[in-house]
Amino acid sequence: MKIKTASMINLITILLAACVNIDPVQGAMNPTRIQVQVVEPTTEKVSPAAAQPAAPTAVQAVSSEKPAQDAWLIALLQEDNTLLRGLSATGQPLRELGAASGREHFAGSSDPAHPWFSLYSPDDDSLNIINVLAESPAELLVTLKSKELPEEKRALLKTEFLRTDQPAQVWSPDGTRLAYLDVPSGDKTRLMLFDTATKTSTVLSQATEDVVAPVWSPDGMWVLYQTIDGFTAQGLPQVTSMHAVRSNGSEDNLLYEPTSLRETVLGWAGPEIFAVQTMMERGNLDLRLVSIKDASSLKMDVGLVKNASWDAKMQSAFYLLTSSETNNEQPSGVYTISATAPQAMVLPGKWEQLQYFTSSGVLAASMPGEVGMIHPNGTITSIKGVDSPITISPDGQFYVLNNTNGSVSIYGKEGASIGQLSEKPLQEAFFTPDSQKIYFTVSSQLFIASAPDWKPQPSTDATSLLGWVGF
Repeated sequence: MKIKTASMINLITILLAACVNIDPVQGAMNPTRIQVQVVEPTTEKVSPAAAQPAAPTAVQAVSSEKPAQDAWLIALLQEDNTLLRGLSATGQPLRELGAASGREHFAGSSDPAHPWFSLYSPDDDSLNIINVLAESPAELLVTLKSKELPEEKRALLKTEFLRTDQPAQVWSPDGTRLAYLDVPSGDKTRLMLFDTATKTSTVLSQATEDVVAPVWSPDGMWVLYQTIDGFTAQGLPQVTSMHAVRSNGSEDNLLYEPTSLRETVLGWAGPEIFAVQTMMERGNLDLRLVSIKDASSLKMDVGLVKNASWDAKMQSAFYLLTSSETNNEQPSGVYTISATAPQAMVLPGKWEQLQYFTSSGVLAASMPGEVGMIHPNGTITSIKGVDSPITISPDGQFYVLNNTNGSVSIYGKEGASIGQLSEKPLQEAFFTPDSQKIYFTVSSQLFIASAPDWKPQPSTDATSLLGWVGF
């Protein structure tokens, strides 16, 4: 890998300075301080009162008194035609948002002041840009319209545009601009920027190669993207460089030139420092921090890892490590590492998957028959008789888990079952921002369950759910 030479000391200094303003989370990186709770699930319903601590802490009390956030859950209703709808998190009337094909790929703004979202349709290569509260019609962009684009490559790009690990369309942190991929002319993909204020699109990337995987910086000043040299036989892009372009298009910097299938941006350690890992045929490795400012790189050598994620508050990476010669025969388990602390085990075990739920800051390690929840304060709740997590409430107080018998239940933070949501698998599930309600679908039927009893109630408002806007 070719990386621009720069001062590693400067990078570490910036990281240390960033950590000064972060409240330390006790016990999360020291396995001797972790508190473990193991709960065997029961088939009986447990009352919500029994599932929750007797006396809420001050933090919980403050959290429960927060005003409801104005957000919209975008949904589809399949009847004779497919209707697009917005379901309010705060009890406002349902909003009709037009027609849809039912196969769209969704991306939404997280800023409630700018409730924009976009839908890419592979059927006609269209990109619809919609404001939930606006009375004006959607903005329609036709992508992949270049006559010089070969059909074989068009098919590969359609697949690339539907990726979820690093999407082809991402909204800026303030929810006013959409970075997306297109081939406006010629046969190369370009990074485009749609401005909701001017209703215009401009080309951002200055590279001459195909580009993929746009990622916004937290302050909205930069967009990362990767250049590729075609696709493998399996349809994966072959990455040749990582770039950072200013969102106003004034500066496009080449950061480094890897030889990999994919550079996965895990998160940010500051406005201009990002965490990234390299995807190779053997697995994921070469976890490191990279500075946009001077392209310096700090490698965190952890061997072959799986399901890596980045916790911005703790300034640490978390990942699964399996025993192998490559990993120096480290015991299997969940590990963490940072720029200022060496690798440390957080949770031992032969876990198969590790998921990070950003809104709650909870990590969920899973294997058949058990899920381990790692909380931001370092405590761990182990739940038996379950296979995998579906979703976790934003306040981290409730888990929706797949049981080993095929049913789905909701659990409290201490691991006790509150009640069964469905005998069948869920298609989609979304908690409201205040964590007091969950929307989910089963066999194209919408259900809504609310605290404190979490009893599912059927609804005819939608048949499938896409995601939140404004959250």
